[in-house]
Amino acid sequence: MRFAEALGAKKMKGCMPLVGALLILACATVFHEPIAAHLGNPDSRVQLENLYAAVFDWSAIQTGFLFAVYGFVVGKNDGFIGAIRKTPAMGKFTASLRRAILVGFLLTFTSMMLLLYPLQPIAWEYWVLSLWLALFMWAFFLFCSVALTFGVIVKVPDHDLMKRRDH
Repeated sequence: MRFAEALGAKKMKGCMPLVGALLILACATVFHEPIAAHLGNPDSRVQLENLYAAVFDWSAIQTGFLFAVYGFVVGKNDGFIGAIRKTPAMGKFTASLRRAILVGFLLTFTSMMLLLYPLQPIAWEYWVLSLWLALFMWAFFLFCSVALTFGVIVKVPDHDLMKRRDH
């Protein structure tokens, strides 16, 4: 038995984006004083308003890409995607794609609110920013997972599948 299998890596694979986000939240909690001091410093190279705008832009683009992938996967009934449509693996992929879109929308909306009503890393506002950062990382990890899986799916040529069916 391989080490990864012994740890239950296959079962945990779907949870890894959320686990990564929770680790980011834990780090933001443990190191909150230096992070707050750095983000609250007007001379810092990282300005919160720029960070809000960058995450908003990225999340809007990411969510649009995920919608395009969802439309492609749901709308394609032939070829390899049509052949694997009713498999448990495709069901898991579609569920993770929906989750990534939902988290992307949530991130876009919260980033828009932070652009309109910027928070500073003091008192309770720091914890809101920490949750927002964890949400960003969760969305990023979900996006990476979906994009990598989609890349594997689209590499399978449809014409090879048709040749195999004929034999």
